[in-house]
Amino acid sequence: AVAPHVASYILSGPEGFGKKSFAEEFARALICETPGEDGACGRCKCCKYMEQGTLPDILRLESSDGKMIKADSVRDVVEDIIISPQFSSRKVCLVDLDHMSETFQNLLLKPAEDPPPYLVFVMTTSSYAKVISTLKSRSVNLVLLPYSDDQIDEILKDNIEGITPEQRLEAVSFSSGNPGKAISLARDSTFSELKDDVMDLVLSIPIVSYMNLLTEKLELFTSNKDRISDIMVLMIRAFEDIIKVRTATSERPCVIRFESDLPRIRRFLSDNRRVTDSSLGKAVEAVEGLREALQVNANYEASCGAMLVKIKKELCT
Repeated sequence: AVAPHVASYILSGPEGFGKKSFAEEFARALICETPGEDGACGRCKCCKYMEQGTLPDILRLESSDGKMIKADSVRDVVEDIIISPQFSSRKVCLVDLDHMSETFQNLLLKPAEDPPPYLVFVMTTSSYAKVISTLKSRSVNLVLLPYSDDQIDEILKDNIEGITPEQRLEAVSFSSGNPGKAISLARDSTFSELKDDVMDLVLSIPIVSYMNLLTEKLELFTSNKDRISDIMVLMIRAFEDIIKVRTATSERPCVIRFESDLPRIRRFLSDNRRVTDSSLGKAVEAVEGLREALQVNANYEASCGAMLVKIKKELCT
């Protein structure tokens, strides 16, 4: 017996991982008349029509303005699915699941389960857990993995004009393998300042009063609410670098992300000898606890303040 063709793919991974670009290239290869090992040929009529945005064999359920996809758009595509392709041997439907309600996702179940032989769904999501289980069970999930530092560095060289080696290092170090995040950081002229502010905060926690912590130091969080994800990552990286410096030996010298931070980290450890690997690890856990609290819509300012107090107690006992 001949196995049925795969009719539905879900490309999943964090925001900025290039899922939509990958989906576009995947769709090009699927509709191309003479695809090669590197994907679409770029020369056949299907490739040229797709490049011009006029290929009727490509269907789209995507959000152009960040709003949820409307019911009429879904119904139009579902009706179009049963019409045979006009130019290609396939018809490809590109779907943005992040902007599609569960109700409308359900409308895709029947064509995904019993597709015409020419149909392929290529869907993208930054939150695979929120995709309805019945649609996931009918699809192959392709998880986009983090890029290597070298790959991120090359992407920055290719996409950002005039970027310095120091700026690339900073963006690569804090991108977590996410090319979209790296490009955003490289273009953000305030990120270096934020990084230094977070390191200053972390190093000051053991010596400032609780009152100062919950007023002046908390201001970093209240004035950068839209950047809390960056702040949490920067805090964790700062604690990790402190641990590296603390555990360094002559046989195993420390290698931290930015050598310029080394003098002040050493001074911090010299002035705060009660700080241990265990207390630093619990400080990291406190930051992760803030992340979890914010995911369930806890009070923002109260949660940030509670995290700072917990870190101070850990580093001062």
